[in-house]
Amino acid sequence: MGAASSTAAGAPAPQRPRLGSRLASFVALLEVVSAVVLAWILLDELPRGIQLAGGALVRTGVVVVRAGERAAPPAPPATA
Repeated sequence: MGAASSTAAGAPAPQRPRLGSRLASFVALLEVVSAVVLAWILLDELPRGIQLAGGALVRTGVVVVRAGERAAPPAPPATA
Protein backbone atom coordinates (compact mmCIF):
# COMPACT_ATOMS: atom_id res chain seq x y z
CA MET A 1 0.00 0.00 0.00
CA GLY A 2 2.86 2.35 0.75
CA ALA A 3 4.24 2.12 -2.79
CA ALA A 4 0.84 2.76 -4.31
CA SER A 5 0.19 5.81 -2.17
CA SER A 6 3.62 7.30 -2.86
CA THR A 7 3.10 6.81 -6.60
CA ALA A 8 -0.32 8.42 -6.38
CA ALA A 9 1.25 11.35 -4.54
CA GLY A 10 3.49 12.05 -7.51
CA ALA A 11 6.69 10.28 -6.45
CA PRO A 12 8.21 8.25 -9.28
CA ALA A 13 7.86 4.49 -9.03
CA PRO A 14 11.18 2.62 -8.73
CA GLN A 15 12.47 1.17 -11.99
CA ARG A 16 12.91 -2.59 -11.98
CA PRO A 17 14.77 -4.53 -14.63
CA ARG A 18 12.37 -6.30 -16.96
CA LEU A 19 12.73 -9.87 -18.12
CA GLY A 20 12.53 -10.46 -21.83
CA SER A 21 9.84 -12.82 -23.07
CA ARG A 22 12.36 -15.57 -23.86
CA LEU A 23 13.97 -15.41 -20.44
CA ALA A 24 10.60 -15.20 -18.69
CA SER A 25 9.44 -18.41 -20.37
CA PHE A 26 12.58 -20.24 -19.29
CA VAL A 27 12.34 -18.87 -15.76
CA ALA A 28 8.75 -20.15 -15.63
CA LEU A 29 10.13 -23.62 -16.33
CA LEU A 30 12.11 -23.31 -13.10
CA GLU A 31 8.81 -23.83 -11.25
CA VAL A 32 8.95 -27.50 -12.19
CA VAL A 33 12.54 -27.80 -11.02
CA SER A 34 11.60 -26.09 -7.76
CA ALA A 35 8.71 -28.52 -7.26
CA VAL A 36 11.08 -31.49 -7.62
CA VAL A 37 13.51 -29.98 -5.12
CA LEU A 38 10.74 -29.22 -2.62
CA ALA A 39 9.32 -32.73 -2.99
CA TRP A 40 12.79 -34.08 -2.31
CA ILE A 41 13.24 -31.94 0.81
CA LEU A 42 9.72 -31.94 2.26
CA LEU A 43 8.36 -35.33 1.19
CA ASP A 44 11.61 -37.28 0.98
CA GLU A 45 10.85 -38.26 -2.64
CA LEU A 46 14.11 -38.87 -4.43
CA PRO A 47 14.17 -37.59 -8.01
CA ARG A 48 14.99 -40.05 -10.76
CA GLY A 49 17.87 -39.59 -13.15
CA ILE A 50 15.61 -38.39 -15.95
CA GLN A 51 14.18 -35.69 -13.66
CA LEU A 52 17.67 -34.52 -12.72
CA ALA A 53 18.65 -34.46 -16.40
CA GLY A 54 15.53 -32.41 -17.21
CA GLY A 55 16.32 -29.95 -14.44
CA ALA A 56 19.88 -29.58 -15.70
CA LEU A 57 18.55 -28.99 -19.22
CA VAL A 58 16.18 -26.24 -18.03
CA ARG A 59 18.94 -24.59 -16.01
CA THR A 60 21.29 -24.72 -19.00
CA GLY A 61 18.58 -23.17 -21.17
CA VAL A 62 18.16 -20.27 -18.74
CA VAL A 63 21.91 -19.64 -18.71
CA VAL A 64 22.15 -19.75 -22.53
CA VAL A 65 19.19 -17.41 -23.01
CA ARG A 66 20.51 -15.01 -20.38
CA ALA A 67 23.95 -14.96 -22.02
CA GLY A 68 22.32 -14.32 -25.42
CA GLU A 69 20.38 -11.35 -24.07
CA ARG A 70 23.55 -9.80 -22.66
CA ALA A 71 25.41 -10.24 -25.94
CA ALA A 72 22.59 -8.86 -28.12
CA PRO A 73 22.93 -5.16 -28.99
CA PRO A 74 20.06 -2.94 -27.86
CA ALA A 75 17.28 -2.40 -30.37
CA PRO A 76 17.31 0.96 -32.16
CA PRO A 77 14.61 3.39 -31.04
CA ALA A 78 11.45 3.34 -33.11
CA THR A 79 10.76 6.40 -35.20
CA ALA A 80 7.22 7.57 -35.73
